[in-house]
Amino acid sequence: MRDKDKARRRMTLTGNFADTIDHFILPGCPWGHPHIRQRFVVWDETLRGFGVEVHRVTSSKVWKYVYNFRGRTRWITLGRVGVLDAAEARKRAMRLAVAVLDGLDPAQERQAEKRADTFARLMERYVNEHCKRHNRSWRQCEALLRKHALPRWEHRLAKSIARRDVKELLGSIASSSVAAAVHVNLGACFRWAVEEVVVAANPCRGIRRASPRARAHLER
Repeated sequence: MRDKDKARRRMTLTGNFADTIDHFILPGCPWGHPHIRQRFVVWDETLRGFGVEVHRVTSSKVWKYVYNFRGRTRWITLGRVGVLDAAEARKRAMRLAVAVLDGLDPAQERQAEKRADTFARLMERYVNEHCKRHNRSWRQCEALLRKHALPRWEHRLAKSIARRDVKELLGSIASSSVAAAVHVNLGACFRWAVEEVVVAANPCRGIRRASPRARAHLER
């Protein structure tokens, strides 16, 4: 029954896919039937690995591209049906298919790009590329950011950190002198990030300045 189900779940995926979902349910099986999984994929007949993942409970549909790389199956989400049309989803899938043929691993590259944009990566770059060269107190700077900012924002995209996030972070630090030092060093980190075009704006700007004593922790 599963083999028949897989064979039936193929079509040339076009913009009217949403109107044909019911055709991929086994004959005589309602949505609640045990043979109908919570999620299933309808594959494209012409482009291998291109398909739509259907979530039965939420009725949401997501464009997917699936490929094998060195014996491992990789799944890439292209976008939601309704937000991304079939033609554009197919173009993206084709670009990925070409990359795989060229020996590349698009999923791994995406993960690397995401890591490169995180606050953890930004902090690492800031310390290694700037602080160690221009700040004699770089160890103190690194320790402050690692203790107070990194646990909150390690996996956050650096560009997604806003002023409210900075205010919440500073407000969570009991010692006002430590909060002031974190503020100064964090502001310098994001100022460098703006110069390096990692982020568009410094989220520490506009927040009440730290005390002059705290500024002594930062040497530029």
